[in-house]
Amino acid sequence: MPIIGPIPVILYFALWSDLDKSEVTSAWYNHHHLITTLHLSLKEITEARRKLEAIGLLKTYIKKDSVNNYIYELLAVFLPLSGTSVC
Repeated sequence: MPIIGPIPVILYFALWSDLDKSEVTSAWYNHHHLITTLHLSLKEITEARRKLEAIGLLKTYIKKDSVNNYIYELLAVFLPLSGTSVC
């Protein structure tokens, strides 16, 4: 199990699966989409998002307005350098 736990991993893959791989950006979704798709609370999603940000897999941009807009930028997973072993 990854050090960040299962929920951040699930969130990462959910965001990745929502991407249109032929485009740079995806369609617009709201947090309700994540809550209903993943069966998680907003608090769980927020905690998972913060863990992904802490290990460098996600950047979050917030546009504050009457309704805040969040833009999530998924970052690539780094693989170990060749010649090193992972235990």
